[in-house]
Amino acid sequence: MNNTKQNRLLWLSNALLKDMNRHQRTVETMTALAQVCSDEALRVANNGRKSSLHSMFIHAGVFGMFWLYRWHTKECILDRAAEIE
Repeated sequence: MNNTKQNRLLWLSNALLKDMNRHQRTVETMTALAQVCSDEALRVANNGRKSSLHSMFIHAGVFGMFWLYRWHTKECILDRAAEIE
């Protein structure tokens, strides 16, 4: 393998690692947010308020965004890995 290709692979792998670290921080934040929404939904449901359904929708929405983001992140990482090859 020539030096130019090695440099390109090194640059791409470093960029991929930076992306993964940034995505990991975002996933951790979204996980914490989903946990807060889950706790709030359970608290409201246990109190028997009429707004418990609203809280459950909030929880489902945040949880859905979290998994959508994880799927998108996985696809981006796989695309970047394909570029390296």
